[in-house]
Amino acid sequence: MIWRVLSHAVAVYHGLNVLWINFGVFFVWRRPVWRAVHLASVWIAFITLSQGLYCPMTKIENAFTAYYDPSKTYSTGFILRYFRPMVWWDMTQPQIVKAMSVLTLLVTVFYAWLWARENVRRKRPPV
Repeated sequence: MIWRVLSHAVAVYHGLNVLWINFGVFFVWRRPVWRAVHLASVWIAFITLSQGLYCPMTKIENAFTAYYDPSKTYSTGFILRYFRPMVWWDMTQPQIVKAMSVLTLLVTVFYAWLWARENVRRKRPPV
């Protein structure tokens, strides 16, 4: 029972992490410190996916799952396992890497623009 609870807890945390990476920009764009944390998360996810590696949380979830029911482990990544059934198109790993590349580029450019804009505001003399 404990292995099932641990496996599901890791899956929920992993899902929240995926949501944080994909939608965190909407929550942190006004908070510079959290922007840096979000940008680091996006880049870590991008590097992991682009290298063809699985997230360590996927491996932990599979390890916990193997203790209570080895037939429920999966050999694909977390996104392909849980999100592919939710959407109508068939996603592949290369498509996910391309989407993550676009997301990483957009988030990086957006945050750089915000930081540059804030830097200009700080240097502007008061009127």
